[in-house]
Amino acid sequence: MKEYDYHVVNVFSERGIRGGNPLGVIFNAKNLKSDDMQWIAKQFNYSESTFIIKETDNDANVRIFLPTQEIDFAGSRLICSS
Repeated sequence: MKEYDYHVVNVFSERGIRGGNPLGVIFNAKNLKSDDMQWIAKQFNYSESTFIIKETDNDANVRIFLPTQEIDFAGSRLICSS
């Protein structure tokens, strides 16, 4: 089984780990299937889990999952650019 690096971060917090909402961030997830991402999100059971599909210095393609379903951001998968 392939291993994936991940972080658990708190978002919307000014108090570090004692506030905000926990978010699972899974790196280098390009080889994960949608149902695998959904299973992982359910296991984390956070409000949201994000899967970084591709990232460069300036861009990231990210898929976002709730424990029960994938969600879109702005009508499509989130693509961030600086």
